[in-house]
Amino acid sequence: MRFYFAHPISSYRSCACRSVISDMEEMRHTIVNSTDHIDTASCDACIFMAFPDEKVAADVAADVQKFLDRGAMVYEVDQNAELGVFYVHRPSLPAERCLDQAKSEEYLRYYCRNYLEKHPGPVARFLAPGFGR
Repeated sequence: MRFYFAHPISSYRSCACRSVISDMEEMRHTIVNSTDHIDTASCDACIFMAFPDEKVAADVAADVQKFLDRGAMVYEVDQNAELGVFYVHRPSLPAERCLDQAKSEEYLRYYCRNYLEKHPGPVARFLAPGFGR
């Protein structure tokens, strides 16, 4: 099965992301990382990761909703559970978990602060105050 892996930019290259990709590949699944900018239509299912407080970034929520709208399987990585992954079977993510674009950028700035100090560049420009306004 071909899975689209949607996750916030703050988790790129994290241990959690590497672990999800490794586990899925061990089960002989193909993982299409959201960093690859591949069309979601080419994937059979979606697995996604939220922020540590369980809020979902706007772009991740949009990707997840595409899969839910077409009736595809959607799984969430629960970073606090022993089992790690659970199936999302509702027609949409709860609105109280989904962040708008401005709040997503605020979260990204918060969660990426240490990364940005060590690795300035395109990500830092993306997260700069006022980006996209």
